[in-house]
Amino acid sequence: MSKQTFYKNFKDLGELEIVKPSRNIGRATMYRINTEHPLIKKLNEIVNEVSLQIAEHEVEKTRVSAKT
Repeated sequence: MSKQTFYKNFKDLGELEIVKPSRNIGRATMYRINTEHPLIKKLNEIVNEVSLQIAEHEVEKTRVSAKT
């Protein structure tokens, strides 16, 4: 995602409570991902599942290599 696209849509992320303010540094507000949001929970599940599948695939490739 381009920086321009991100900045254009960041307000929507806040309104949907996908991100939430965490602290202020001077005049800048720092944000963090709201890990309690249902969409973020689902995204984390997907990331974990994909990571597991990649790891299992790598283990299988290692087993095949070891046999030859």
